[in-house]
Amino acid sequence: MHSVSSSQNGKQHLQQAYIICPPYLEKLQPHDFSPEDLQSLSDAVDSFSLMNYDISSPHNPGPNAPLK
Repeated sequence: MHSVSSSQNGKQHLQQAYIICPPYLEKLQPHDFSPEDLQSLSDAVDSFSLMNYDISSPHNPGPNAPLK
C-alpha cells in the first residue's frame, strides 16, 4: 500500500490501519489477536486501532470494556 499515491495528493502515500477486535474472554483464544500477531504485523501496518467499547449490548448490559 505504501507504493500507492493518494488520488488527491500524489505526494502522499496511502497508509494501512489494522482494527483489532476485542477478546470476549479473559484468556486469549486461538482466534483472538495476540501479542505475536502485533509483532508480526508491526512492520507492515502504520497504525493499530483497538476496539474495546462493544462488549455490552441491550441484551447483556454491563461495562463497555470489562476485560483487563
